[in-house]
Amino acid sequence: MKPLRLLLLLIVALCLVLGMCGCKSNVEQNRAEEMQRLALDYLNNLYDDEFMPQSYSSSDWAYNYESVIFNSKKYDDSVVVRIYEDDGNYVFKDNYYELSMKAEAEQFFKDIAKNNGCIVETKVRFISLGSDDINAADPFSKYVEQGNCHLEVYFIANQSFGDAIINSILNDVCKAKVEGNMRFLVTDDSELLDEFSISEIVNEKSESVLEKKSYTINSSFRVLE
Repeated sequence: MKPLRLLLLLIVALCLVLGMCGCKSNVEQNRAEEMQRLALDYLNNLYDDEFMPQSYSSSDWAYNYESVIFNSKKYDDSVVVRIYEDDGNYVFKDNYYELSMKAEAEQFFKDIAKNNGCIVETKVRFISLGSDDINAADPFSKYVEQGNCHLEVYFIANQSFGDAIINSILNDVCKAKVEGNMRFLVTDDSELLDEFSISEIVNEKSESVLEKKSYTINSSFRVLE
């Protein structure tokens, strides 16, 4: 009888554990769906675009926010919505301005290089997320004029940058009051010039980079190597 009783106890314990796991899974799934719904409503109320939920991440000890990633119908890049909760109230921040400003931002730095006698392709990554000072409906030029523009910019060419040209470009970027990381890449891969994103260049196409020089422009708009 003891072995049979022990077996029954084990079965009951296993059922309880599985039931608790199932309940936890259901709670997490319901939470994810609710956050996706709220984030989607938030985006739809702000932007003339169509969004498809891609993934959800819960908050943890390292991050005090939940996040939902959406695909945008209008742009190739994804939209990230961060959701902060305070006593049942939600605050949303998003990076849609990165998508809407990206083309103008890349042209802005391409023009700076061209004015310094250098033909390049440019890639821009916005470093901040959801600043209250940024309106996605504004042009990139207005963001620059605010004086708190923080970016990572890649200048990509098929021939070496001379030090004089680099210094001149950096000087113009400082005058524009843009801070962040400025990277100058040389490649003989024509696809690298316009078809790959920054993440793809760094993670998958690094062997195609023949030369690389990096500089930092600090908040005082001074260049650091």
